Amino acid sequence: MNREYWEDIRVVKTEKVQLLRVIIGGEDPWEMLENEERTRKLAEQEAIEKGFPYFHRVEDEVRTYGQNELSERWYYFSKKHIK
Repeated sequence: MNREYWEDIRVVKTEKVQLLRVIIGGEDPWEMLENEERTRKLAEQEAIEKGFPYFHRVEDEVRTYGQNELSERWYYFSKKHIK
């Protein structure tokens, strides 16, 4: 995956492996944690558009790859409710 440099928060990509993984990226990892509601809504909108309306889980940590590189947080969604 190519690393990108930008400001603000946006959807990086989505992946489907039984669950849909929505990867949210942002310049500042603390901004993603402080704006949890905003990042989750962004991930939910993307998942619903792809046909995965049920929130499954979010990874606890924000992934960072080095100075001035994209920080990521992974959200998982499913087509059916999973207990």
